[in-house]
Amino acid sequence: MVHADFMSCLYELVVHLFSVPLHEELGVVKLQVCSVKGSILPKSREEILKKAEAINATHVLFLDSDMTFPKELLHRWLYLGYPIVAANCVLRKIPTSTTARVIKNHDDLTQHFAVITTKDKANKGLVDRVDMVGTGIMLIEMAAIKDIPKPRFPITWNDKLQDYVGEDWNFGLLLAKHGIPMMVDHKVSWEVGHLGQFKHTHALVSLEQEVTKAQQQAKEEREGLSSKEN
Repeated sequence: MVHADFMSCLYELVVHLFSVPLHEELGVVKLQVCSVKGSILPKSREEILKKAEAINATHVLFLDSDMTFPKELLHRWLYLGYPIVAANCVLRKIPTSTTARVIKNHDDLTQHFAVITTKDKANKGLVDRVDMVGTGIMLIEMAAIKDIPKPRFPITWNDKLQDYVGEDWNFGLLLAKHGIPMMVDHKVSWEVGHLGQFKHTHALVSLEQEVTKAQQQAKEEREGLSSKEN
C-alpha cells in the first residue's frame, strides 16, 4: 500500500528538484524512481542498491512509503555533502520515541540512548553524528559503501538484548566498523512524519516528554505535601 500523503511528498520533491537550480557540481543529470515491494526489508534495501549500481548512480535516497517529508530534502542533503545522512524518524507507537541512537559501547547494544530532535535544533539546522538510525528516509553516497561486503542490511539475534537487531541498526554498525560517519539532520527530521492510524512526529515526542515531566513534578509535590502532614 502506498499512502496518498507519501505520493504527494514524492511528487513535490521531484518537481522541486528540477525546478530549483542546484550548484553546477551538484546538478542532477538523471533521476530514477525505483519501487521495490516486499516484506523482507533487507532484500528490498539490497535490491534498490543493486539497481543503483547497475545505472552507476552516485546516490540512493531511501523513502519508505509510510513517510512524509519536505520537498527541499534532496537540495539540503546534497549541499551538506555527508556520505550518509538520514532523518531521525519517529517510531510508530505510543508512547513514541526516535530511531536515532548513540552507543556507549559497541560491544554491548544495551548501552545506548536516543537522540532527540527538538524544534530548537531544527531551527538552528543542527546535524548530529549517530551510531544507528532508521533507514526510512536516508541518502547514501554509493562511493562511500562500495567496499562494504554483503549482507549490508542483515537482521541478527543479540544475546545481550535478547532480541533481534533490525537491518537499520546493523547497517549503522557496519558503517562504524568501516569508519563511515552517519549523520541525522534535525531540520529535515522535524518536518518528517510516520504514517499510521495518524501521523507520528517529533512534536508528539516533545509533548509526551512534557506530560511525563509534569506527572513527575506532580508526584514529587504530592509526596512533599504528604511528608509535611506527617
